[in-house]
Amino acid sequence: MSFAGTSFSRAIRICGALAALWLLAGPADAQESSPSVAEAARRARAQKKQAAKAARDWNNDTIGSAAGSAGETSSDLGAAPGSSPAGPAGSKAAVADEAKEKERTDAENEVQTATEAVTARKKELELLQRDANLKRSQVYSSPDPKSDPAGRSDLDSLNAQAEAKKTELQQAEEKLADAKAKLEQLNAELGPKPPRQLSDAEQRNEWAGRLRPLRDELARVETEISRLQSEQVSTANISNAQPPPLLTGVVGASQNTGARLADLQKRRDDLRRQIAEIEDEARRAGVPSEWVR
Repeated sequence: MSFAGTSFSRAIRICGALAALWLLAGPADAQESSPSVAEAARRARAQKKQAAKAARDWNNDTIGSAAGSAGETSSDLGAAPGSSPAGPAGSKAAVADEAKEKERTDAENEVQTATEAVTARKKELELLQRDANLKRSQVYSSPDPKSDPAGRSDLDSLNAQAEAKKTELQQAEEKLADAKAKLEQLNAELGPKPPRQLSDAEQRNEWAGRLRPLRDELARVETEISRLQSEQVSTANISNAQPPPLLTGVVGASQNTGARLADLQKRRDDLRRQIAEIEDEARRAGVPSEWVR
């Protein structure tokens, strides 16, 4: 009994020792494992903080790249299927070309208006100069020019009008030059413009517009030639009736009339030649004869 009790008590002591060792080892293992768990939690918290900071850490690069990505995304989403990025730009270009073409049309109208103004000023100046020459011929063909103060006054008035018309002509020519320069610049930018087909009425007016001023002037010249020729006949009759001492003024008047008559006859021939050339041009172009009558 004593042996058994001794063995049993020893076994109990051994078990108690083992239990004590296990208890001592358990906290040690927990202490060894606890730092690993705490370290993992700390690392997790640090990563969350870094992620939050990165989300709030904007700079020029991140903002630019983000904006670019957003722009590309919105552009891609907004583009209609099959549409071209150049669509809006193409529409703007078409509008710009249309505006330029309108500007060219306006410039062409300005050139036409300025050309007509120059032509009118030239014609008015030419008529004033011819009237002044005729009046000068009448005044100085008189045996005593000083005896005709009204004629001299009319001559001075015609000369003043002619000078004023020269100024108007110069201004009209400057305006025409500016309009032509503007049109040439637009033509260089836009390229040649297809010619517009004129209607029959427009073509007829164009031919008539070329011939009318020449025929009107020819009629005036022929009228003046007839008047001077009649004046020559009257002068010749007077010279035959005057005695030789009084023929000086008559001879001078006859010479002036003859010079003026020669100038008018030369102008008449030149006008007839110009009219004939235009009529011949019209025939070659197949223009109906009634258009140039």
